[in-house]
Amino acid sequence: MMTEFKKNENHSKMVDIRLNCFFEIMAEDIDVFAADRNGVAVRINNNYMKNYKVKEEDVLGKTVEELEGEGVFYPSVTRQVLLHKKKVTLLQRTGFGEDILTTGVPVFDEEGEVEYVVSFPAIDIAEMSNFNQKYLRLNELVNPHPFDIFESDTGDAEFFGVQTSNPTMRKIYGSIPEAAGSDANIMITGETGVGKNLVANLIHKQSSRSSKPFIEINCSAVPEELVEVELFGYAPGAFTGALSKGQRGKVEMANGGTLFLDEIGEISLQTQKKLLQLVQEKRMMPVGGINYQSVDFRLIAATNKDLRRSILDNKFREDLFYRINVLPIHIPPLRERKEDIPFLLHQFLESNNKIYDKGKKLSEKCMEMMMEYDWPGNIRELQNIVERLVIIGNNPIIDEQHFLNVFSEAQDKIQENRLPLKQRMEMFERSILKEMREGGLSTNQMARELKIGQSSVVRKLHKYGIQ
Repeated sequence: MMTEFKKNENHSKMVDIRLNCFFEIMAEDIDVFAADRNGVAVRINNNYMKNYKVKEEDVLGKTVEELEGEGVFYPSVTRQVLLHKKKVTLLQRTGFGEDILTTGVPVFDEEGEVEYVVSFPAIDIAEMSNFNQKYLRLNELVNPHPFDIFESDTGDAEFFGVQTSNPTMRKIYGSIPEAAGSDANIMITGETGVGKNLVANLIHKQSSRSSKPFIEINCSAVPEELVEVELFGYAPGAFTGALSKGQRGKVEMANGGTLFLDEIGEISLQTQKKLLQLVQEKRMMPVGGINYQSVDFRLIAATNKDLRRSILDNKFREDLFYRINVLPIHIPPLRERKEDIPFLLHQFLESNNKIYDKGKKLSEKCMEMMMEYDWPGNIRELQNIVERLVIIGNNPIIDEQHFLNVFSEAQDKIQENRLPLKQRMEMFERSILKEMREGGLSTNQMARELKIGQSSVVRKLHKYGIQ
């Protein structure tokens, strides 16, 4: 039985048929919270009161800011939905210390403005076996503005167009709206190729600076003597060969937007000193210049190094570290979130098929081998291998042998040693068979040499595609 808001008749009249439909369809299964366009709580259900340990009079008629202040929940997903006018998912902490991945969806009025925000725990939805039927029914009732609920009945989730099944990545993506809501400096850590620049981009796109530039510098790719010029630009006539009008630096280009410094651990102590001044004072001077100029940017830094170790080794400034490490985000390597590999494979396969006008698919065995491999180069390595698999050969099905061939060509012996034992043994077995066959031995001769049956030799030759 759904809970009616009887405390204030004005609020009761605002609850229209679409909101009623949502409560009637979903309210018996999950916690549901609804607020109006002003962020005032207008509806909750019995499950919400039970699980959040509140009563109607504790919640209804109060703004989400008031409820945040009282510790009912924090942060408010409703505020983010009202700010961005679209579905938002984030990690919300209850008043009794439980973290709940919560989704808020907007309900639009006839003019396309947000009329209500309905929020519910995303994880609970993933566990509902009959959710798909209810979701379809919901779409019928709320068209032309259907609820854009991203959670599937398999536990997979999509955040900002990125799919994941990994709990750690769900928390990271779920925290992006909160991180985007402030101007605090962010430090993203993780191995090379894990997707640090993707997270930085998502934070920028969800922030109030999204209409301004996102400027990225890979500090490891710029020669040390040019890093300062790249960052701060230079004044006219600053050095021999300089442009007569000078040149803008990336910091100035990022004014009003976001500056992303990738591999920040690679810059020298001298540049770190100037960067610290920039971060503290938000002003800069071009190389060869005489006047400071103010800049307004949001800083996101990233590194694959342990900067705390670099501090102990006197290679990174401790004061700069604490300035840029206000909101830390650590992205785990792909080997620790292998459940995301199928999503990435589908994405890369689809995009490369489109680019190269192919229609290739992965065999089940090939998928198994790719799931078993540890991918030390992370997402970047996976993307590279998939592109090669699509380009090379005309067979529409990418099988395990195709993968082994491309893999060995791309990675050579060093990378081969990172394969699981089973795959290493198969690659060794294939090389022996191929060498013997190319040496002119018959299958009978090969069988005698290897001390196995001829039928086994024939079967293995067929398995590895050796003529």
